[in-house]
Amino acid sequence: WPRLGASSIDPDRQLLVATEGYPGGNRAIIWDISPDNLHTGAPAVEVVGHLDDNMRTDFSRRSANDRVNGRNVYPRDVSLDPTDHRLIAIDQYNNRVLVWQLDAQNRILDREARWVIGQPDLYTAELRPVDAGTIKIPLAVTYDSAYKRIFVSDGWGNRVMVFDAHPDRINNGANAIAALGQPDFETATPSRTRIGIDFDTRVGTGITPGRPRGTGLAYDPVHNRIFASDGGNHRVVVYDAEPGRLRTGMSAAVVIGQSDFTSGIRGLSASAFNQPAALLFDTKHQ
Repeated sequence: WPRLGASSIDPDRQLLVATEGYPGGNRAIIWDISPDNLHTGAPAVEVVGHLDDNMRTDFSRRSANDRVNGRNVYPRDVSLDPTDHRLIAIDQYNNRVLVWQLDAQNRILDREARWVIGQPDLYTAELRPVDAGTIKIPLAVTYDSAYKRIFVSDGWGNRVMVFDAHPDRINNGANAIAALGQPDFETATPSRTRIGIDFDTRVGTGITPGRPRGTGLAYDPVHNRIFASDGGNHRVVVYDAEPGRLRTGMSAAVVIGQSDFTSGIRGLSASAFNQPAALLFDTKHQ
């Protein structure tokens, strides 16, 4: 997996948030990208995931300090909640998603994450049996600011987990409200169907540097659709994410990159994919 992961932009504050996953910096770093300050060699203005022994920001550390808490993180992907001002980051090797509260200008308030998804608390990083509250090797995250939902790709679970993140309801260790890609919350079988997903995140490939495996996620806030890169099946699947219709085990509405929902041919053409990964949705032009 590449050292540089995903990024998110705050256009109002002109900030770029990017992740560095394993085996890189294991952190989220923030740059001021305003025209007056963006230049070659410009230093980052903030880092999330590393503090020194005096609890001060440390740009030079690489490991997660061998501690599981709300400050240390192995990030792979990040998303910004611009409405309720929260930073959402995947903590890949601790099998969880961390959520930080930001101020009204989307600046860091506290280096300790306030909420955790996928683990019962901020100090646990267990590999637990597959159920509605577990995540194993999360790979991508995106946020729906209209209905306040977090979408997380569960690498080992071959599913996209959907969590209610409304500020009045978000809780540590909360169960997902839906799982896409599996018929129920207890199944993690990879498949190539209209219901199934195969992220192809296996022991020896998914948790060590090597072949790129996994997925990307993108949300369409205009038509309430979630796009997921189904890398093992060389396709992108599209689900209707309208709250009244979103449910566990639902069929995908559309497949991109294959002629039907049972084909998984890799290709290099205008209508084919070869292990698609990160996704970005253009809201203005669809």
